[in-house]
Amino acid sequence: MLLTAIAARARIAGAALVALAAIGSAAADDIVQPKGMVREAVWVPFRESGGRTLRLDARLIRPITSGQYPLVLISHGSPRNKADAKTKTIDWADWIADDFARRGWIAATVLRRGYGHSEGTVSEGYGSCKRPHYAAAGLASAQDLLQTVNYLQSRPDVDPARVLLLGVSAGGFASIAAASLHPAGLVGVINFAGGRGSVSADNVCDPDDLVAAYGTYGRTVRVPSLWIYSRNDLFFGPDLAQRMFAAFRNSSAPGELILAPPYKQDGHSLIFGQAMWRDAVYGFLKQNGLPSTAPSLPPPPGGSAVEQAFTNYLATPDYEKAFVIGRNGAFGWAAGYATPEQALNAAYRYCKNRCGTIYAQDDTLAADTAEAVTQSPSSAPAQPVSVTPEGGHITPLDGRLQQSPRHP
Repeated sequence: MLLTAIAARARIAGAALVALAAIGSAAADDIVQPKGMVREAVWVPFRESGGRTLRLDARLIRPITSGQYPLVLISHGSPRNKADAKTKTIDWADWIADDFARRGWIAATVLRRGYGHSEGTVSEGYGSCKRPHYAAAGLASAQDLLQTVNYLQSRPDVDPARVLLLGVSAGGFASIAAASLHPAGLVGVINFAGGRGSVSADNVCDPDDLVAAYGTYGRTVRVPSLWIYSRNDLFFGPDLAQRMFAAFRNSSAPGELILAPPYKQDGHSLIFGQAMWRDAVYGFLKQNGLPSTAPSLPPPPGGSAVEQAFTNYLATPDYEKAFVIGRNGAFGWAAGYATPEQALNAAYRYCKNRCGTIYAQDDTLAADTAEAVTQSPSSAPAQPVSVTPEGGHITPLDGRLQQSPRHP
């Protein structure tokens, strides 16, 4: 992976954050539970300045085993068309949340005020295009993140001293803004293509004010941050990304900027190209003493071809997924399905009735689960699939990972 990195480290002074507390929760009956994980829906209370309490739509996933885990809060972007805010769904980042959970995190996703099913109105406007006020807008978004973190830190399964903020686009901008208030327990920030004010391709309202906002935040950020932008980002291009980071760094804030190669037609959706940033992100976690490795599973028997296929299977973040094997080195695997059953059936279909043994589902060996290892393919009707014979891999043509366009 060819990457350009710019790094800086510094010590920063700042003021303490006053925590806000409230109580509330919600449940959902239709949530898919990945193997070895527990996913749950949560209503996060948000206390407005006027005293009214709203509910923010959130959900989290954690390892099924008991204990305390570090918390990562994942934050979404903002659409160019404000009317699209209500179309945001809470499951937009399930795949990355699942990947963090498999590495030993409690991963939470929250929709800020006015987005999706979260109550209230969008409260992060930056004003007019001619005279934007980005710094204030980012701090408004940050309040949603900070109150969510504060609420989740009260859970017995969350380690309140290890909190990571991860945001995309406006969510990345909000995460840096939140870090400038240095909330208790924050240990780092990952900013994917963060910014505000993009009104069309390569057109940002008053980019100088956006650069200045990052400089303002940088004066009080004192935790390490990782910034990742693509060289063909049509919202915040590489030149602007470097200017924003330079302003942040020149304020003595610690951070590293990575300019990744072009991703598809618009690199602003780089977060969906995990293969391009996996090493950087999990290297950042490891460098800062945070959980970074997924479970290591032995390959199935059958020779080098099946071993390589299983390596590819483990590397894909596209859950739900399954790997099946048969005699004489036969195998099949599938990823990117909405349910474990769909992934399993797709893997069997690829193997063309030569496989009868489930080897793994998601990142768990079938032998380590309560389910039988040897089963027959389901008689459920087949879904349309795209077959890649050399890899033994199927992805659904109509599955969630094939939706287009996808936007953070």
